[in-house]
Amino acid sequence: IYDIPLVKKAKFEPCHFYTLNCFHIEITEKTPSFITTLKDTIWLVAEDGGFILSLGKVNDSLRLKKAREQLKLPLVYGLESNDAVPTIVQARALYVNKMLTSIKSSLDLKINSAEFVNDGELLVWLQNYPFQIQFSSSFNNDKNIVIELARLKKVLSEIDSYKHAIQKIDLAFDKQVVLKLTDQAVEARASINSRDPKIKK
Repeated sequence: IYDIPLVKKAKFEPCHFYTLNCFHIEITEKTPSFITTLKDTIWLVAEDGGFILSLGKVNDSLRLKKAREQLKLPLVYGLESNDAVPTIVQARALYVNKMLTSIKSSLDLKINSAEFVNDGELLVWLQNYPFQIQFSSSFNNDKNIVIELARLKKVLSEIDSYKHAIQKIDLAFDKQVVLKLTDQAVEARASINSRDPKIKK
């Protein structure tokens, strides 16, 4: 029964003490964590990094959209690479789940999507925020996650009035946060500066 990907735990009890061929089976299912794509298939991934259910083909955009609407789970990209064997893909999925769980519990915000990049760095898009957030690689380093989430929480509390001017928040620098503005915000600032006589050229 443990060969079934959805099964996390199973408990067997005999129906009666005098029977040998009757059992009550109590099954605990794995908890889905996110949706991802692997090769040409859409997968539902569990909290342990296991790929528990195929949801269809990647080119079926309608099925992918419907799955996201029904399951209300983030979509994760980048787990697969040319040299990644199944054990590496599962380790990455487990790591991403740990990161997403930490982000959700710390910020109490919904995660729309994420992308695994650069050997462990993670790009994340939060609901109601138009920019991407980059976390450093934190494999086996829970302290990094805690520090970066504390920085992000502080930044988010201060930027609400101009969040649409931000393209990216980069937390992957030691002891600092880097904000990258959108091209439109940069151009608007340059235009204001050029008209302000107090600003030296």
